[in-house]
Amino acid sequence: EVSFEGEKLGSVRSYGYDTKRGNLTDTRGTDETLYRAADGRLVVHVKDWSRWREEPTIEHLHEITERDLQPGGRFDALGLACGHGRPMTLDEALASMGGPEEA
Repeated sequence: EVSFEGEKLGSVRSYGYDTKRGNLTDTRGTDETLYRAADGRLVVHVKDWSRWREEPTIEHLHEITERDLQPGGRFDALGLACGHGRPMTLDEALASMGGPEEA
């Protein structure tokens, strides 16, 4: 358990993927929550959860920078959801797709 003073800036939830059925599942997922601590640091709480009895729920805290919230950063979806991100440039979008397509 961790205790600190700060402000919750927002959160995102992503659901797991069922490889057998080929679709999203609500039995596993990840919650990411962004906080600004009282001293100004940005902190992300990550909770990897499962509703399966045999699978644990694992939680982590990460101190991050604004760069982590930008396109290509570790927490870009969270940054966008919390108003800290920005739209990708065309070059960033193309690079994230794996490079130029062959004709």
